[in-house]
Amino acid sequence: PDLSLCDNKRQWSPVFQAVGGGWIDLVDLLLSTGDGVCRLDAIDFNGDSLLHVAVRYNQSECVEYLLTAQSAKPLCWNLAHSNHQNETALKLSVVRTHSPQCMEMLLRHAYSSDDDDEHGTN
Repeated sequence: PDLSLCDNKRQWSPVFQAVGGGWIDLVDLLLSTGDGVCRLDAIDFNGDSLLHVAVRYNQSECVEYLLTAQSAKPLCWNLAHSNHQNETALKLSVVRTHSPQCMEMLLRHAYSSDDDDEHGTN
């Protein structure tokens, strides 16, 4: 099947639908297809990344999965990516969704990435 089809009101591909619904097993399956259609660096028509969607729908387990998967995949989204409303996933977690779990995970990941950079391991 064509996994790039977006026949829904948000024009989301299946991987965006899975992230928004919090279906981690399906997200993992879609990302592992290897067809290049379902990728960690996918962006929707609003400029949202998969991480934006996970935060917007307060899917903290998906946020954790995406942050973990990011370090394991060569092509991945940028933690500092802003959507068309100039919102990063972190800003979204604070201002729009008030998601403390997601915010904490994003901050912890950003801090650990910065720490790795200082030591030359990332």
